[in-house]
Amino acid sequence: MKVNIIGAGNVASHLAKKMCNHVDICTVYSKGLVNAEKLAADVGASAINDLRKIDLSADLTIVMVGDVAIEEVVIQLPKDLKVVHTSGSIPIDVFSGFKNCGILYPLQTFSKDSDLDISLIPFLIEANNSSFENLIIEFCSEFLSENIEVTTSQLRSEIHLAAVISNNFITHLLSESESILMENNLSLNILSPLITETIKKAFDIGPINAQTGPAKRNDISIMEKQTNRISNPKLKQVYQLISELIKDTNN
Repeated sequence: MKVNIIGAGNVASHLAKKMCNHVDICTVYSKGLVNAEKLAADVGASAINDLRKIDLSADLTIVMVGDVAIEEVVIQLPKDLKVVHTSGSIPIDVFSGFKNCGILYPLQTFSKDSDLDISLIPFLIEANNSSFENLIIEFCSEFLSENIEVTTSQLRSEIHLAAVISNNFITHLLSESESILMENNLSLNILSPLITETIKKAFDIGPINAQTGPAKRNDISIMEKQTNRISNPKLKQVYQLISELIKDTNN
């Protein structure tokens, strides 16, 4: 099978390297040719920074660029290409006029230097016709992951929202925790057993049942002391708002 890769960032790097031993990756596109060349060398493809040079004989073209760049890329592609993008939030109608188009969204966080078992990742699939849907499903199950869910653009956007809250927000809150610890010459690692158990418990018994802490107990004295310790006004507001959410949920 012949595949074009559009993009050379985190998602493209992981997925292209996963599939390159089983499919023929024809071209890797990036606006920055150096980035395209680096990934292309890893997967045995040709590097391009001009979409007019994309291999038109490819069986599938996968657009793996940032959300803000998807429309800019798509309008430059021939409408008879079989094409998917990997975004969680951009609807399928970005491919207006394409005969065969769809979504291949990996529900995971990607960093170039972090190893991932791609076969465990859920892929959310959508297509504009049943024949192309079958092609995407077969492609994904054979070369990427058998953990596949067929969704609509609306449902995928809801899942993406849940993912942002549970992943991106938690990551930032951990960075705020790290700042507090570093001010006291402590490492974030001290929280590792706590966070590991918290996440495990949330999936074992449900997040509401796993909830603990001063907000659930409505321990006003502790919450006031901790709020007064926070110097960053935005973080102080976050502490207060999330505490209110926890109290509302548990009382």
